[in-house]
This record gives sequence, C-alpha cells and structure tokens, in this order.
Amino acid sequence: MRRFWFLLLVITTIVVIALPAGAKRPPKPTPSAPVAVSLGGNPMWVHEAGDVIEYSVTVQNKASAPVDVEVFYVDDEDVSQSLPIEIEAQNTYVEKDLFSRTVTPDHIDGCLEDQDCDLFAEVTVRYLDEGPLIAIVETSTLIDPVDECIFLEGVPRFTESGLCIWKPSPPGTWEVSAVPVLESNRPTNLMMTMRDGAPGNWCTLPDGSGGVVQDRWLRDRPDTDPVVLDVFLPGDNGDLDDGMCLMGGHGVCTEDDCYFAVGSPASFYLYTTFDGFITVRNTD
Repeated sequence: MRRFWFLLLVITTIVVIALPAGAKRPPKPTPSAPVAVSLGGNPMWVHEAGDVIEYSVTVQNKASAPVDVEVFYVDDEDVSQSLPIEIEAQNTYVEKDLFSRTVTPDHIDGCLEDQDCDLFAEVTVRYLDEGPLIAIVETSTLIDPVDECIFLEGVPRFTESGLCIWKPSPPGTWEVSAVPVLESNRPTNLMMTMRDGAPGNWCTLPDGSGGVVQDRWLRDRPDTDPVVLDVFLPGDNGDLDDGMCLMGGHGVCTEDDCYFAVGSPASFYLYTTFDGFITVRNTD
C-alpha cells in the first residue's frame, strides 16, 4: 500500500514540474455581450453623384433587464448627433433611416481613378450618460459609377449594350423602342429593362405590364418593327414617393419589404443586352 502512495506522489510531482511556470487553467468562455449593434445602408450600391444612402441601426438587448444606451453618429451635414434609446429586456430596437450620406463628385472621381470605391459610415454606441463603450460598428456601400444616356424625344440615339442612367423629362409614361445593331445575321434573343436603381424596382405600368421586354430578332425583321418597352417613371411626383417604381425589385410583390431604396428620384436605369438605336417617346 505504501508503494502505491509513493508512486502516486512521484507521478503528481512530475506533472507539476512539467507545467510551465505560472500556468493556470484555461479561462471559461466569456458570455456574449448583453447588447449587440448592427448598421445597414440602403441602397446596397450607388452609381452617381447625388445618390443618397439611408442608414438604419439595430440594437439588441440580450439581458434580462432594460438598458439605456446612446447612439452617436455624424449626419450628412457633418454634424455630430446622438440618439438615446431605452430597450426593454430581451428586446430589439430598430431606428430606420437614422442618418444619410450623399455621394459627391469626389467620391465618383476617386473611384474612377482606381482609388477607394467604398463609402463608409459608422456609429458608436455607449451606455447612457457617458457610460462604458458598447461597440463601434462600421458599414460600407460600393460605389459603381454608371454613365448617363441622354435621349431627345423622337430622335434615335445609338446606345451600347449594358447599363446607363436616364433622367426623363417629364416623368410619367414612356415608350422606349430599339432597333438592334447585331454583328450576326442569326436569330438573337434580346432583353431590355428599366428600373429605378441597380439593383432596383421594376418600372412597370400601373396595370403591372411593361418594365421589361424580351424579344427575338430575326435577320429579315424590318426596322419599322422595333423592340418596344413601356414604362412608368414616377419621378418626385409619381404614385409612389421619391421616384420609386411600382413593382418591388425582390419579385412580384408590393409589400414594403419588397422594395429597394432609391438613390436619386430623377434617375432611372436602362439595361439592354444589345447595341442599337434607341428612341424614346412620352405617351401621357
């Protein structure tokens, strides 16, 4: 029996000696913070000077008691602001469109010169009355410059395939017709769309038609039979506020959460899969 205790003492001594000096047990995992903060910008991409990004902040209280916090941010006029919030236990508070940022020509020029193509924003959240820091949260919005396409009503204009920004005057119902210029004589599938952003909402007519057209161009099709797209472009005075087109960009849906935010109410995005001559005509 004495031999057993002697061996146990020797083994214990060896283990203790093998441990590094000052070694401690690994700390227990730290529980997640009782308050979580997130910041989101809308729209997700901006394309021209004058686009406005709206930022919403979400504060989640995971604790079993109410908390008072304060959100600090800088508004579009470069003025420091704050918002005090009381959040009930196990509850989430969302402040939509807390502040905004407007894209400037310098932002666009910097991106075109292969500099920073992200527009950053941040909020700082503390416990109320200059209490401890909770979080500093940052988000970024991609700047993707898009050229403007300028159309004169009734005058065909050659337009390359892809995306361009059109600022119609006046807003309202328009017919956009196109005569493709194709390198191949083979039958070709074509598409032309109009939205209020990229990504954006579909600029359909009030009855739900229009906004997008898909067609097939045959080599013997006459120019007098163009590809025709009918659109309703609200502008600032349309049926929906702030230039928002009628059909939500997330699908055939008209609920509030189906819509993308609109960066510039006067700008609309024409997309074509082909080069061609485009003519616009107001049909109001």
